[in-house]
Amino acid sequence: MLYVAIRYFAMNYALFWIFSYSLAHGAVPLLEIKAEQRRIRSEMTQALQAERWTVLLKQYESISRLRHKKAPLVFEDHILGATAASELGDVTK
Repeated sequence: MLYVAIRYFAMNYALFWIFSYSLAHGAVPLLEIKAEQRRIRSEMTQALQAERWTVLLKQYESISRLRHKKAPLVFEDHILGATAASELGDVTK
């Protein structure tokens, strides 16, 4: 089980950095950005329901890196990030 979790995390982490690099250089179309935001939002919702605050905070940090003029973050994204930080005792985030 731990192996599966580590492998899943490593795969998503690698894909995230490839996606972030492409985003920084303007190579990612807007539809892909919105799709990635939807995917992360669904994972944030699942983490909230399971009360996995560290996972939720990491997902918030991931989605906050995907900001784009035409695909801004929504209010609920910030609320979920603040809730996770508050539950972990970090009120500075």
